[in-house]
Amino acid sequence: MKNYVNTASDTITTSATVSSSTTVVPVSSGGTFPAANFTIRVDDEVMLVTGLSGASSTNLTVTRGYDGTSASTHDSGAGVEHVVVAEDFVSRWDEHALDHNRPGSPSVVDEFNDEDASSWTVVEDTSPNITLTEKYGKLSIYHPGGDSSQELHGVVKAFSPAGDFYIESAMRFLVPNTNYHVAGLIASTNATYGAGSQMFAGCTWSSMPYGASLRNFTNWNTEGTSGVSTWTFDGFLILPVLYERLVYTSSSSTWNYHVSPDGISWLDIHSQVNSISTAYVGYAVSTWGATSTYPRIHTLEYFAAYDGTP
Repeated sequence: MKNYVNTASDTITTSATVSSSTTVVPVSSGGTFPAANFTIRVDDEVMLVTGLSGASSTNLTVTRGYDGTSASTHDSGAGVEHVVVAEDFVSRWDEHALDHNRPGSPSVVDEFNDEDASSWTVVEDTSPNITLTEKYGKLSIYHPGGDSSQELHGVVKAFSPAGDFYIESAMRFLVPNTNYHVAGLIASTNATYGAGSQMFAGCTWSSMPYGASLRNFTNWNTEGTSGVSTWTFDGFLILPVLYERLVYTSSSSTWNYHVSPDGISWLDIHSQVNSISTAYVGYAVSTWGATSTYPRIHTLEYFAAYDGTP
């Protein structure tokens, strides 16, 4: 999430020239800027400020060439303006609910607003490989198709809850009406393909109908117990937004899978008892047996992990 204030401006210190590769910009005063994250413009370049340090916050840690601009050299004394940029006005599905409907303070959260997907760890076999792109407040996961049976690809973040927890996301996807597909939330003991235990909660379909399921896996490639509920759609399935939630209750080692069209009212789809020591959480996809002629795209609007229960 970005922060904003009115009339914030500064200049690059008179003793410094900022090269096109510099990632810390020294400014004269710094005190008028908001807390990170926020955007600035220097000459024709936009930068995302991700941190402030030094006396009076005069050192700005930045992502260069932000929002389609190009990194360039800036002279000492150049103006530094706090600005709203084009990205801030890009339309998102159900933006109010995505940004304001989540309760409390997540232990892990990503709203995909820094155009940097490197904070996610990719878990997959050697082929095929998924591609991650973060832009316009979204994480796009492109899957080329062609997995072996039960082979999952995951994108995860470290999260080691002490007791009850839940993970939540809003996602949409474009998939063909052919072969067998799965996609959804995942909790895992590890971030290494071929090892560990996983709980998967998400969408499944095989030449339709579309269903929601809660499944346990081992080694990211071997399915155990599952439960499936189905609804029928035809042709390509394009959902504006599907909210998903995977809830773990430690006292009974019970997992529950919830879905919602709006992030407000939820359906409890399935439950399963299974005790695993969660160390990573994220999102997983697969196309079991689909050839390379059937790629798919998944888009996450946000991802959050909470200690406690909803």
